[in-house]
Amino acid sequence: MPRKKTQKTQVKKEKKKAKRTRKKEKWYKEKVGDGKEFVLVNSVRIYSIKQLADELLVMDESTYYYHTGQGRNDFYNWIKDVFGLGELAEEILKARNSIEAAARVYKYIMEH
Repeated sequence: MPRKKTQKTQVKKEKKKAKRTRKKEKWYKEKVGDGKEFVLVNSVRIYSIKQLADELLVMDESTYYYHTGQGRNDFYNWIKDVFGLGELAEEILKARNSIEAAARVYKYIMEH
């Protein structure tokens, strides 16, 4: 009898561990609710960190500069305020263009 309990306990532990791992792997794909999405000047709506990285990669520079020019950075604000990812938001501030911003987001995803 004790052996069955031990096996069940081990299975439960493994399930919990797998669930935590899956959750950790997907944090960057989690979508925000309506009203918290990022709306680009060209009306494209962004709902997750992964989608932001993908959009930055193909974004034309005029769209990027619209959101980062004149002493502001809308991407920084959205990442910090909506997701609470201050470290990633700071990395976005260092980017000089959309490709570099995408690279910084992808790097952050891979490291976390």
